[in-house]
Amino acid sequence: MKDFSSLLPPLSEMKQEEQISDAQSCDPVSAAVSVLAAFLKGNGCSAEELPHLFEQLCAIASRKASIKPNTQPARHTTEPRNRAEPAVPVSESVWPDYLVCLEDGKKVKNLKTYLQRVYGLNPEEYRLRWGLPDDYPMLNPALRVLRQQIAMQNKIHLKRKVYKNKP
Repeated sequence: MKDFSSLLPPLSEMKQEEQISDAQSCDPVSAAVSVLAAFLKGNGCSAEELPHLFEQLCAIASRKASIKPNTQPARHTTEPRNRAEPAVPVSESVWPDYLVCLEDGKKVKNLKTYLQRVYGLNPEEYRLRWGLPDDYPMLNPALRVLRQQIAMQNKIHLKRKVYKNKP
């Protein structure tokens, strides 16, 4: 007989959101049916084992559904939680040809793309983490000016005005 308890993570390892969504989204029987259906797609099982497996899954799902979600609101702070020392001083992070990432000290042209790709951070999270002002640049100044010049040459600013006036 197969044991389904090894397929599902222990309650202590489940994230709180998963516990809440599991408890609120469906009843234990439908949860057991969906897990059993997913298991049977990839594995074989005899007809004699199905009732036992279903009972076992219902028991596991009902234990997880009986968890009381934490109803306290999350505490939001404006200060970053773990503020480490930046790789370089903030005053030395903006240069005409590049920006220096405060996370690792790497010189980059487009900080927004680099942060998303390497650290999974968006500009707001990065600014909050390091206590930077809202107008801290994410694109080096020379590249920003170059893009503005190209836009002016292509008269993009005029095209936007024309599109706004159309009905």
